[in-house]
Amino acid sequence: MNNIYKDENIVEKARKELQRESLVNDILHIDQFALSYTSHEEESKVIANEIRWLQASANILSYRKLRSRGGIIGKVLLFIKKAIRKLTKFYIEPIASDQSEYNRHVAKTLDFILESLNNKNKEIKELQEALNILTAKNYRG
Repeated sequence: MNNIYKDENIVEKARKELQRESLVNDILHIDQFALSYTSHEEESKVIANEIRWLQASANILSYRKLRSRGGIIGKVLLFIKKAIRKLTKFYIEPIASDQSEYNRHVAKTLDFILESLNNKNKEIKELQEALNILTAKNYRG
């Protein structure tokens, strides 16, 4: 059976395109996509791990700890950063909240898709086994 993940030409073409566009491999972790699975179970485990990562990192925080270099200039810069944060809070928090909600829905949807894919793979395997049994019976007479 031909598996799209085994087609390393696609990965190589994507890698070259990213390099041509001056995108760094570290940004997209393109090496993670150069997969050669031997079974649907392995494929499913990798996808499940990625979905768990999405679920764990779904929440976007609009508040992050501000840092300062120290000294009088650092204190002034820290004050300015805090003031800018307070002035933009009304705008940033709803965006971060919406993005977090979207991320949770995407992760949940992908989880449902994976579950459905696993069920379909089981059905295909059962049908293949039934077909093999019927084919064997027909050859025997």
